[in-house]
Amino acid sequence: MSPAHKSGFWGYVSAGACILALLGYILWSARHTALGEARLTTANLANTLAAVIEGELSHAEGDLHVIAREVKPADLTAPAAPGRRQALEAVMADNLRLFPAVLTYRVFDTSGQARFGAGPGNPHMRLMVNDRPWFRALLADPAMPLILSDVQTSRATGDPIVIMAIPLRDGGGRLFGVVNAALNLAQFRSEIQRLGIGRDELVALRRTDTYRLVLRRPVPDAASPTAPPGSDDSPLRRDILAGRPTAQGIFVSPLDHVRRLYTFRALERYPLAVVVGQSVDEVLRAWRRQLLTSACAALLLSVGLVLLYRRDRQQHATLQRAAQRYQALMATASDGIHICDGNGTLLEASRSFYTLLGYDPDQPPPLNVQDWDCKFGARDLPDFLDSLISRNEDSLFETRFQRRDGSILDVEVSTHALSVQGRDLLYASARDITRRKQAEHDRRQSEADLRATSARLALVLQNAAEGILCFDDQWRVIFTSPAAAEILGWPTQEEMQGQIGVHVTGHLTAQGIPVSPESCDIFQDVLNGATRRVRDEFFTRRDGTVIPVEYVISPLTVSTVAVGAVLVFHNITELKALETDLRRSNAELEQFAYVASHDLRQPLRMITSYLALLARSLEGRLDADQTTFLGFASDGARRLDLLIQGLLDYSRVGRMGERSLVCLSGCLEEALQNLALSIAECGATVSHDPGLPTVFGNPMEMMRLFQNLIGNAVKYHAPERPPRVHVSWRNLGRMWEITVTDNGIGIAANDRERAFQPFQRLVPQSQIEGTGIGLAICRKIVETAGGRIWITAPVQGPGSVFHVTLPQPQTP
Repeated sequence: MSPAHKSGFWGYVSAGACILALLGYILWSARHTALGEARLTTANLANTLAAVIEGELSHAEGDLHVIAREVKPADLTAPAAPGRRQALEAVMADNLRLFPAVLTYRVFDTSGQARFGAGPGNPHMRLMVNDRPWFRALLADPAMPLILSDVQTSRATGDPIVIMAIPLRDGGGRLFGVVNAALNLAQFRSEIQRLGIGRDELVALRRTDTYRLVLRRPVPDAASPTAPPGSDDSPLRRDILAGRPTAQGIFVSPLDHVRRLYTFRALERYPLAVVVGQSVDEVLRAWRRQLLTSACAALLLSVGLVLLYRRDRQQHATLQRAAQRYQALMATASDGIHICDGNGTLLEASRSFYTLLGYDPDQPPPLNVQDWDCKFGARDLPDFLDSLISRNEDSLFETRFQRRDGSILDVEVSTHALSVQGRDLLYASARDITRRKQAEHDRRQSEADLRATSARLALVLQNAAEGILCFDDQWRVIFTSPAAAEILGWPTQEEMQGQIGVHVTGHLTAQGIPVSPESCDIFQDVLNGATRRVRDEFFTRRDGTVIPVEYVISPLTVSTVAVGAVLVFHNITELKALETDLRRSNAELEQFAYVASHDLRQPLRMITSYLALLARSLEGRLDADQTTFLGFASDGARRLDLLIQGLLDYSRVGRMGERSLVCLSGCLEEALQNLALSIAECGATVSHDPGLPTVFGNPMEMMRLFQNLIGNAVKYHAPERPPRVHVSWRNLGRMWEITVTDNGIGIAANDRERAFQPFQRLVPQSQIEGTGIGLAICRKIVETAGGRIWITAPVQGPGSVFHVTLPQPQTP
């Protein structure tokens, strides 16, 4: 080979070597750039998605605290009133309408029973969650502030959900229930889908404590094999379980066996991490195509230049797509995301940040941290920003923002320092916590109010005139009021503490039989949930004096379980003496009325007889006036006899035989037989409901009650319409209510009480005869039987309605 050929050969070799070296450098640079851009893209997506998801979770947690503040212990210990249920579920429904990331809100008691709810499906279905691990965890550790469940299927809607739950505690810190939110994973997946992430790009949400998968895009194929437990030992799994806040690397997914470049970002306040991954094959696909074309470029440099141009275009398009995704995230983030330089100048911010400050996101002004942060002064703010940047770690703090209109917001700020191209930047996310701060203030105020209420209650108990004793479930005294010690003759309250209840009260039955702890049925009934009101029994003072008492004993319950009882009593010695005097006085008055009316009728009958004899002996010899005067005298004597007979009947009420169980249907039938002639003469119609109840009383008096009421309805009917009378009844719980409705002339409202007074007539004697004693007898019969009688007007039409309530017989 000639020197010229050698020189040309080595020249070609040198040129080829230079071209190959240049191509090798270009290929290495392109691969490094593609991987770097992918890392930056996944890091931006991971950070932004973490901020978005953490914002959604914080929003849900804030709503749970708002709902928890509305729920009271009494709402879960007894059936809620309809108005109370409607108010609580309205709060839940309002939060759901404003927040589609939550499917349902529900409130559970400590047994796991759903008590309130809002959302799709049936919010009132009898849902039990006592078998759910998240519920058991809250019960096992009541101090746990919040829990997130694994992925599960909603029992109400069948959708995949994650449960976020917080405990409900009373003023003493005791757990009395749980409120949870069903997070809609489909909503999170749709938000990720709107970002336009590539087909082979991975977005996943995993738990940082168990590495369990919560959400994945793309969704794993149901037919693909599942990796055995423990077989996944990828760098991603090790990084997440190690508790690192963020990391990057390459791993092979056991679900689809795709090798991906990943960035994960752990959420700061929740045990979750956002994983964003790009297929390495997809990232290096352009580079591999460039490698092929670069091999041809060794022969054809022009082809290599075209391929180089094409690579630049592809890189530009990739960066443009990444920028679009980033802008989409900045536009949809719920928290106020903003980026500042070391001087506090705002470089970029999400729309939500400008909205938070009250500015138009479409025309944002140039701003500096000093324009909105009002917690730090102008002198201290630069040093604070320097400390955040130089710390080189994530920071979380609370501060106050001033809006454009001058209003002040409490905010929570999360920051992360970055260095981009030698320039120190501060990536920050601001969340409005004004409502949370207000909730904390309200909680402190509620605690202060509870303390004040407790102090007032203690003052009432110390100064109550009635004796008050509290017992535990073993019948031991655990609290006593000063009045109780004074009534029972104990020197101090402390000596009564720990004593058995009947030993303190010296309880005697109405028959004077001592009550022992073993034979006290009342306390056992109270522990079973019953409240007893008792009178005419006796307590024994410590000095042996027996006193009559009236008392009420009620169960003391915690979460519907009786743990003791409360006894309230007072000494009725003076009241019993007054009742004895009153009964003696009434008996004397009734005896006097009976004797007086009985003795008056004898001379009255003589007057009536002689007037009749005088009329017969002088018949035909008296003029018209004398005959009229003699008629007035006879009529007056007859009316006086009727009045005395009415007074005699009135005095006999309550003294006519023994009281027993009386079937009101039989009494009504007997009264109708006695009134048959009057009913027929007036053409009256009398109807009644079937199966009138049984009461405890006197059969004759019950019959007289129906006879007087129906007789009055027939007597005082309207001339223009035939009388109609209907007797009905209903159950009021402890009382029977009997109503007698007529279509007669009616009674004015201001005359209804006067109608029950003896000898009070509302219709002139010249129109309808009567003594005015019938309704007075009715009232005395009813009140003697322990009931009440009153008059109202019908809902429709003329007439009157007489209401009678009588006690139901007590079952032994």
